[in-house]
Amino acid sequence: MAVATHLKSMDFLMFARAAEGLTHIRGIIVSFVAMLLGGACLFLGVYIMGSSPGVFGRVMLFICWVLYALIVGTGVYATGIMLLDRARVAPARSTSDAIVFGLICFLKSCIIGVAISVAALLVALVAAIIYFICKIPGVGPVLLFFVHPVLVIVVSLLAFLASIFGALVAPSLWDGDTITQAVTKTMAILKERAVVAVLYLLAMGLVTAIILGIIAAVIFPGYFSMTGLAAGIIGTNLAGGVGMLTNLPFALMYLTSGENGPMLAMMFSTAVLALLGIATALQVQLMGLTLVYLGVSEGVDTSGGERVLEQRFDQAKAKAKADEAKQRAFEAAERARQAAQQARTIAPPGTGMRCPSCSSAIALEDAFCGDCGHKLK
Repeated sequence: MAVATHLKSMDFLMFARAAEGLTHIRGIIVSFVAMLLGGACLFLGVYIMGSSPGVFGRVMLFICWVLYALIVGTGVYATGIMLLDRARVAPARSTSDAIVFGLICFLKSCIIGVAISVAALLVALVAAIIYFICKIPGVGPVLLFFVHPVLVIVVSLLAFLASIFGALVAPSLWDGDTITQAVTKTMAILKERAVVAVLYLLAMGLVTAIILGIIAAVIFPGYFSMTGLAAGIIGTNLAGGVGMLTNLPFALMYLTSGENGPMLAMMFSTAVLALLGIATALQVQLMGLTLVYLGVSEGVDTSGGERVLEQRFDQAKAKAKADEAKQRAFEAAERARQAAQQARTIAPPGTGMRCPSCSSAIALEDAFCGDCGHKLK
């Protein structure tokens, strides 16, 4: 009934607003510059890896890859934040504020991504254990016959829900929610409006695909006609080929040469055009995603989910404190036992008495030996 109510109230004209992303010039510039800088970092990592094979090259490639992800992720999230303001018809924040907040949101999303990856590893571990059990002769094949389809369905559903979760948790972070609030809000949406959210995303995906198809239909004829004309006039000899991209001085030499430089220049210019096209298309996709988020999150009650998460966090903290107190008590008892044992090994002043069984020091009033338990009286 709730699904039917939401579908009846769905504003299909809302999906057409995704095209507003095409007029978001600031977002296009931020996304393009971020992808250009990130691509330059990645290109630098490939160049270092090609010129310095070994541990140093691999480490530098990894560092450059991390910088690429950080720069591009910040640019995309900053664009999403600005588009969320536009979707809400709210006052637009400055580009610098959007970039700073985008970096914070991207780091938050990385933490959520790590948590999802850990959960995926746990699911894979459980499945691996089950499959190892299925290797038992006799009962193993029978068990495999039943559990394999179940595991396939369960993992497929979990992967699908994880993709929907990831698509909705990002706009929640752009909206200023903390990690806990974003997770609880997204979980509440999936719990209360999972079908509606999926339908919204499918409809928005169809609309954005149509818009992107129109963009491609406009750009591709000009690109292919001009590229063909340039190739016919300049020639198609690429000299060193794509391998020259791993040798920066060699590539720069050919870029400035009169014979083969134009084709390498065309390769780089095509890459720049591709990044510009991706940045423009990204505005449509992000605008559509923010509109879906605003549509499915309106009126969602997240107080219950937040209370449950807070209770679980409190329980985890209380358990950790109890374990710590138990450990401290055990250590204190162990120190007291060692001190008492050491004290018993020293004969009390003026007695010089020792146990006839183990020769440990004893006091005159002792009825039993504190070390071996020998009866003294």
